[in-house]
Amino acid sequence: MVDDVSKSRDQAVAFGPKRSLVGIVTSPRTGVSGDRPGVVLLNSGLIHRVGVHRLHVSLARALAKHGFTTLRFDLSGIGDSDRREEPLSLSDMVANDIDDALHYLRTARNINRFVLVGLCSGAHDALTTAMRCTDVVGVSLLDIPGSFQNWQYKVYHYGRRLGRWESWRNTLSGKNGTFRRILGLLGETHTPDSTNSVPGVRPILSKPSMREAFDRLLARHTSIQLVFTSGLEDMYNHVSQFREVFPSVAANPLVSYRYFSKTNHVFSSLAQREDLIRLLTEWLTGTRFPHHHATSKPSGVG
Repeated sequence: MVDDVSKSRDQAVAFGPKRSLVGIVTSPRTGVSGDRPGVVLLNSGLIHRVGVHRLHVSLARALAKHGFTTLRFDLSGIGDSDRREEPLSLSDMVANDIDDALHYLRTARNINRFVLVGLCSGAHDALTTAMRCTDVVGVSLLDIPGSFQNWQYKVYHYGRRLGRWESWRNTLSGKNGTFRRILGLLGETHTPDSTNSVPGVRPILSKPSMREAFDRLLARHTSIQLVFTSGLEDMYNHVSQFREVFPSVAANPLVSYRYFSKTNHVFSSLAQREDLIRLLTEWLTGTRFPHHHATSKPSGVG
């Protein structure tokens, strides 16, 4: 994919405490964004602001052709952004960083509505930010780490494994971890895993917490897009799974979702990224985002 820079402008910016946060604002070359909300692209794990395989760069320049101003920036301690001096928990640091980014767009760019886009940990951060910031009018959540497993998931999962010779060979040789866990359960020797987080990333969101988040956002008329890939196989593995787990949410016209059945978690192929950018662009241009919410005061801004 060759990024089209003819219809966009990239500008390096610094903001936040002591201008320690560094990002790139991509805006339409005409300088006119109309009534479009600003789009903020959030870090995925420790990957800096360009995104996986430069996804954020390509997406920002594609959106500029449709009148969107986009900010991609590095959270504190990632990429070009310095660490914050004050001692904060990870969740508080992330919240303050995103609040500073939104504050910058409000004051420097006169943008008062926002759509947050994030992959994996970035999706987690987008959802939690939207919960507390009422001027976030849309979220696009890509492979959000959440508890989506249901009985249909297990049918698909074990059905596929039963059809593989490698699975039978591992079972017969005692190398099948799932089979050993089942034996442990039968013998009451199994110790359940008490952790509920992705190591080094963000906690896995429980079904009740996701339900609460979706209900609160939809009550505010916030648009929600979800994208799942086959790279998230430990949590999600078939096209109708979101509708099965959250039927009333999936039926809401403010919600759209898509399953990429042959795509890995980081969209490593050019065709996969082109499909994703096309999907995101169509969602952003085709959605009528609310014009006004009661403005929330960001916690990181005095």
